[in-house]
Amino acid sequence: MRDPESITYRYLISKAWPIILANAAVPLLGLVDTAVIGNIGSVEDLGAIAFGALIFSFVYWSFG
Repeated sequence: MRDPESITYRYLISKAWPIILANAAVPLLGLVDTAVIGNIGSVEDLGAIAFGALIFSFVYWSFG
């Protein structure tokens, strides 16, 4: 364990970057799904994907 006085931002970011990427992945998944279905699907498909992404995010953040 390092001395609390010697912890630098570089050390902190080197330990935290996997968590940062994981937290950014969930909203990006919903964004990509919405973008793809928005270009090839109907309005009903887009609404269903947006609602599914909302439910997925809620479950992920509730239990994750």
